[in-house]
Amino acid sequence: MLQNEGFTKEQAETTIQILVEVMESKLATREDMQIFTSSLRAEFEAFRFEIRTDFETFRSEMRAEFEAFRSEMRAEMKTFQFGIKKEFTEFRSEIRSDLQSLELRLTIRIAVIMAASITVLTAIQKLL
Repeated sequence: MLQNEGFTKEQAETTIQILVEVMESKLATREDMQIFTSSLRAEFEAFRFEIRTDFETFRSEMRAEFEAFRSEMRAEMKTFQFGIKKEFTEFRSEIRSDLQSLELRLTIRIAVIMAASITVLTAIQKLL
């Protein structure tokens, strides 16, 4: 064919030899494509497994962190509640003490007023 187009026999053979070499070395065969596809699938599965493993590890770490945070918050809340109860108890004791002191002072005042009233009434009676 190439000879019909003006190539010499040597040029035609060299051209065909070059084309055959290019086809054999540069073009992929079905087998090459199957090997490549299998290799690509294997790499993809390995990557998928690695991502899944990393995600599970991350999830486990986040759960542990969250549980630690939750425990810490519970401990803080209990400490806070204990502090509030203690302050409330102290406040209640102070109020009771203040009320008892006020009760005592009022009792003394009433006693003084009664004594003064009796004295005044006795004085008025003596004058009459």
